[in-house]
Amino acid sequence: MNHGSIWKRCLTYRPGCNKGEPPIGWATHYIEQLQAGETVSFRPRGNSMKGKIESGQLCTVAPVEEDELQKGDIVLCKVNGSQYLHLIKAIQGKRFQIGNAIGRINGWITFQSIYGKLIQVEP
Repeated sequence: MNHGSIWKRCLTYRPGCNKGEPPIGWATHYIEQLQAGETVSFRPRGNSMKGKIESGQLCTVAPVEEDELQKGDIVLCKVNGSQYLHLIKAIQGKRFQIGNAIGRINGWITFQSIYGKLIQVEP
């Protein structure tokens, strides 16, 4: 099975991934912890959230309820198979539009694809 560019985007691979299993995304472990009700901290890399989160800053994300979410919140989520720590740009009924801080829109998702909300950023 050829995973093409999916392989290039992944930082970590599940054991046996070369036998056709899908690769693990950068946030899979944190998502599992959030789904278990735990708060997580990590240092994401990249510039897509410049001005809100700088590359390498310590980010703390906590589980969240759907009715707590608002436009402007930063959430750990999955959009079209990719994992992001990005902004809620708009809310339309039960749908959330996700995008970064520099103008890119990732797409629309439901609450089932939101795993936690950013509660703290530290150097």
